[in-house]
Amino acid sequence: MAELLFYQKIAALNTNIHKKLRFKPVEDYSFSGNIHSVVIVGGEFIECCKEYPIVFVRSTEKKIVPVALLGIKQNENLFVDANGNWQAKYVPAYVRRYPFVMADDGAGKLTVCIDSAYPGFSDEEGELCFNEQDEPNPWLKGIVDFMQQYQLDFFRTESFVANLEKLGLLKDMTAKIEIKGGGEYIMNGLLVVDEEKLRELDGEKVLSLFKSGELGLIYAHLISMPNLNRLIDLMAKKQPVTLQ
Repeated sequence: MAELLFYQKIAALNTNIHKKLRFKPVEDYSFSGNIHSVVIVGGEFIECCKEYPIVFVRSTEKKIVPVALLGIKQNENLFVDANGNWQAKYVPAYVRRYPFVMADDGAGKLTVCIDSAYPGFSDEEGELCFNEQDEPNPWLKGIVDFMQQYQLDFFRTESFVANLEKLGLLKDMTAKIEIKGGGEYIMNGLLVVDEEKLRELDGEKVLSLFKSGELGLIYAHLISMPNLNRLIDLMAKKQPVTLQ
């Protein structure tokens, strides 16, 4: 979870420092306009597969993680329009939790943090983070609960990916997107489930995947792949492209 993407100034949420801090909810997603993929967790696969291609990539820590592709070009999120609106029904949890995040406190424990650069934080407008007893207000408790569940799901997703690696089910994929009129984009560094190797698994391994729920995640990933064409359609509104 070291990749914090659009987070700019991480600070631990502290009752002493932030006693009077107020928060206005995010209404403008422009902060995520320059990312072309975002990490997702297993609990999101069903919703994400309806709108985004789900693939696997190697993170900066060399770990393999599942991501929802949001664009074709680096630094371009095709799902955020010029007004900061998100152009899909489901917004990935990584984006929805902003400007909050769970981060390592340096002692191996996770603590609730904020991006203090987020303009919706102030001492004048919005909902107070803490009550007079220095306890989180109900809305903040809800956000903390959401992030804790997200973190648990992230750990479960790590186990899922580790199992895919153990079973040898991941293979490299490169997508070539041609621009009508000349030029092309190459999307490499992607990993997908090898369907042939999946079919070759013995019954015991398939049953184990089924009972753990991981087989459902695999098929959600595979079902999502045609959504690459949706990215092409979105990009074509800016310039014509085709997929090879």
